[in-house]
Amino acid sequence: MAAKGHPVKSFVSILRYPGFVAASPKISRIEDLKGKVVGVSAAGSSTQMFLNYLLTTHNMKPDDASVASIGMSATAVAAITHAKVDAAIMTEPALSIVAKQIPDLHLLADARTADGVKAIYGVDVYPSAVLYSTPAWLDAHPKQAASLAKAMLRTLAWMRTQSPEQIREKMPAAFRTEDAATDLAALKNLQAMLSPDGKLTPESAAAVHKVLAISLDEVRTAQIDLSKTYTNEFVSQ
Repeated sequence: MAAKGHPVKSFVSILRYPGFVAASPKISRIEDLKGKVVGVSAAGSSTQMFLNYLLTTHNMKPDDASVASIGMSATAVAAITHAKVDAAIMTEPALSIVAKQIPDLHLLADARTADGVKAIYGVDVYPSAVLYSTPAWLDAHPKQAASLAKAMLRTLAWMRTQSPEQIREKMPAAFRTEDAATDLAALKNLQAMLSPDGKLTPESAAAVHKVLAISLDEVRTAQIDLSKTYTNEFVSQ
């Protein structure tokens, strides 16, 4: 948004890991994705940006692999289990469903864990879901922003300390699958991804910028002051 001339500012980090996983039934190295078809949720999506970043950081170009739009849920599961794609960028719970059907599934890059995020991005935290607003609104409504931040931090604390079973029980039926065990496995993975303090760092902002710049010309060429794209003011109160 800053590259488009529309400044917004993140003020609560929700997910400290993006949760993307590059998975394949047969391919075991990112380098071997060259010339293959890789499923992403949609063209131009964050999953394709993740793929572009992986290819670029392994001495390839984004167009060295072909992409196919496969969605993120049942369609993604079907695409990889029926060999419609050679690999896919997946998220939970689709990943857990596929792993159950393909026990020897190869995980080429796993951004659900601290070690995975460090290996992929070179940082401890890569914020992928945040609360954000315009600087004008935050300046004019500091009490409301602080209340939103407090509510989100309390929610994150609850989710990080409850059992997956307790979390699933609170979820609307539309967000649950018919396989409780798969849901619980996905929720357990999700808990590790939740931010413990809601804070963002200069290193994290720089990592996000680096990933976006690979896929978006407007980000790559814009002069952006990253310090103006986030604040920890409201999560520190």
